[in-house]
Amino acid sequence: MNRLEYRAGITAIIINNKEEILAGYKILFKGWELPQGGLDDNETTIDCCYREIWEEFGISKDKLELIAFTKGFIKYDIPENKKGTEWFQGQMKKWYLLKFIGTENDINLNAFETPEFSELKWVKPVEMLDTVVDFKRESYRSAFDELGIYIGS
Repeated sequence: MNRLEYRAGITAIIINNKEEILAGYKILFKGWELPQGGLDDNETTIDCCYREIWEEFGISKDKLELIAFTKGFIKYDIPENKKGTEWFQGQMKKWYLLKFIGTENDINLNAFETPEFSELKWVKPVEMLDTVVDFKRESYRSAFDELGIYIGS
C-alpha cells in the first residue's frame, strides 16, 4: 500500500432519545471521536460497524437500532504528524446512524484488554463537531449533513 491510497472503513454515530451523540475520548489522538475502524478482509461495512462498536464501546448489536447510512464513503486525509507507521494517505468511511436502545449498563469501555477510549459522554452534535480532532471535522460535518443530524448552534 502506498501513501496515495485510502483505507476503507466505517464511523458510527450512536444517538439516544435526546438526539445526543455518544462520544469517546480517544487515547491515541487525545480527542473526542466516534467509534470507527477499518474493514477486515471480506467484511461488509455493516458487520464492520457492529464489530467496531462492540470492540470500542462494548455495546452489543441487540442494543442498537439502525436508522440510516451514507450513500457512499466520505474521505479525509491524515496529517503527516499523525500517520505514524500507517502507509495510507487517509481514510474513507461509510457512516452509520444508530439509536442506542439499551441502558448505561450495556456500555463497557473495558470489553477488550486494551481500550482505545478512556471515557464516554453524551454530547450535542455541535459539541461533537467542536471537539473532534481537527483533521476529521469536515468529514463529520459532511456525514451529519447527509444523515440529517441537526447541528444547531
